[in-house]
Amino acid sequence: MNIYQKLNEAKVRLHEGGLKKSGKNTFSKYDYFELGDFLPTIVSLEKEIGFFCQITFDTENAFLTITDVDKPEDRIVFSSPMSTASLKGSHEVQNLGAVQTYLRRYLYVSAFEIVERDSLDDGKKQDTTEVDEAKAKVEAELKKVKAVVKSATDTLRQYKAEFTKEQIDEALKTAPKSNPNSIKDMETAVKFKAAVDNLMKTIA
Repeated sequence: MNIYQKLNEAKVRLHEGGLKKSGKNTFSKYDYFELGDFLPTIVSLEKEIGFFCQITFDTENAFLTITDVDKPEDRIVFSSPMSTASLKGSHEVQNLGAVQTYLRRYLYVSAFEIVERDSLDDGKKQDTTEVDEAKAKVEAELKKVKAVVKSATDTLRQYKAEFTKEQIDEALKTAPKSNPNSIKDMETAVKFKAAVDNLMKTIA
């Protein structure tokens, strides 16, 4: 199986296992997934199917990278913009931990498409606010990614006549995607733009 087939297989097995929400928001009266509800199962599936999940953070984004252990150069990257938290009575490190925990949960939920049917919530109102916020974050991130990619492709198109096909192919070897339109995450978009910028320096 390739990395996409492995991820799909993991999704199927995860959902067949019957996940349940253990987190409870007593104020808004809804249930939600905590990491412990699904992460142990995902770790087991990593070993059984042959992939590896890694969460990383930078100053602007959080990333979940899923790597094929049989072919480490094959990977899928999910990303989300970093956010902030201001928990009552907490210091900065605790607030940072709260943000990272939330983003870890969000990235896993997004990557493995973790959802529950209404019936599992015993008729309670679904957490539509959380879903809408997550969707808005994904759309905002994708908009940023498209802007970065468009800037790079516009530059490449403008100066394309200055280079041979071989020069362009050689320069873009460092870019993770051969088709810019397929780029969906900021990490890959930035690498693609950097490759184009480096090519432009040769005619500066």
